[in-house]
Amino acid sequence: MHTHSVPLFRRNTRRKAISNVVSTILLVAIAIVAVTIVFGVVIPMIRHSAPSASIQITQADISGATGVITVTAQNTGSLAATGVTVNIIGPGGNSVASISGASCTPSISTTTTLGPGQSVTCTATSSSIQSGVTYSIQVIMSYTNGQTGSQTVDVTAT
Repeated sequence: MHTHSVPLFRRNTRRKAISNVVSTILLVAIAIVAVTIVFGVVIPMIRHSAPSASIQITQADISGATGVITVTAQNTGSLAATGVTVNIIGPGGNSVASISGASCTPSISTTTTLGPGQSVTCTATSSSIQSGVTYSIQVIMSYTNGQTGSQTVDVTAT
């Protein structure tokens, strides 16, 4: 009896595999395309849906006769505000008054927040106010995620 041995694996010498250099270049190109897709599509979607901290001063009045400062600001972001500070800065950068959220209506704190779209009115009195002088009013809101939003307007005391 004559047995014929057949190799288990045959090599096809006519076919050639791609070289290591070409395969490396292809992998790098695929990686670049994947990163481009992520930055072009995914990142803008994440930014668009990310919560925002934004504020708008809707009213600011300073009475030179009485020294009363009244500021109304709206939470225009998509987060609840947990704090508000109003700084009134006079000529030369001198602080004239500072109002915290506890002195505002509604009172804002870490337990009483100001929801998106809601407004807060803060009032203070300062003996340093003079009629005809322009003051900078800065409102800073802090939000539940640790972000802050601020806006500054200039107001001339009447």
